[in-house]
Amino acid sequence: MRILVLIVLLLGLTTNAFAQVGISPAYYDLSLEDAGKTQTFRMFNYTEQPKRVRVSLAPWDADADNQPRLLPSGPTTLDQWVVVNPVEFDVKPRSSQAVRFTVRPAVELPPGEHRVMLVFDEVVPPVENAKMRTRFQFRSALYVQVGKTTRAGTIESIAADGNGARFSIKNDGNANVRFTGQYSVWEAAAYPGTASTDIVPGVGNQTPELKKGQMLVEVLPGNPVLPGDTRTLTAPFGAAKLKPGRYVLDLNGKLGDAALDRSVEFTVTEAPR
Repeated sequence: MRILVLIVLLLGLTTNAFAQVGISPAYYDLSLEDAGKTQTFRMFNYTEQPKRVRVSLAPWDADADNQPRLLPSGPTTLDQWVVVNPVEFDVKPRSSQAVRFTVRPAVELPPGEHRVMLVFDEVVPPVENAKMRTRFQFRSALYVQVGKTTRAGTIESIAADGNGARFSIKNDGNANVRFTGQYSVWEAAAYPGTASTDIVPGVGNQTPELKKGQMLVEVLPGNPVLPGDTRTLTAPFGAAKLKPGRYVLDLNGKLGDAALDRSVEFTVTEAPR
């Protein structure tokens, strides 16, 4: 029997990324003091069948494409000090299960960010004559900050065309840095200026009311950039279908701990693909 694994990464994304099951919250980012207190993930089963789940731990970093990369365990990696309860459990149909954890290091951790991935694997029982089955795997990040935390990032470049925007982000601090806020696209002739735009209520939960000349407004990508890394984040323009012409990309929110209020003009020379 072949098993197809559906992997869902929860690093700052929506918590119910898989339609049949979900985990909340998507990730934890804690001080060492708070990580030493009992914290809880909750796994939800929206199906009519029970789900058996096993939890494992793995250190991780990010590869060149800013995708999580699981690493081998070592004598000082954070997975050695995370206590999870329960590590294997059943989630009843239309129900949920709490999974608690604490971080109890037996040695003094050096200052900076320490990371571990909690991997929630569905345990699939063998079935006779089944050619292929699917099982889910959720990967939820735990960040533990030791000492003074600095979340500082630099936007090294912004590029945009009819399909979307690309941001090159350098992490200048000692903890993961990410965008919070929104991006919008305006027709250049209608753009009111950087100082005249702000966060639009309801984006991400409902259809926002666009102003004249405003083509779209979306949530900025929340993918983390790890300390010491420079990575490219993308923001698609999707259904906006920009025609050839001049536009302005407008950003409102924060990058790490710093306020973000910026705009960039760009030109679309051909219809987006």
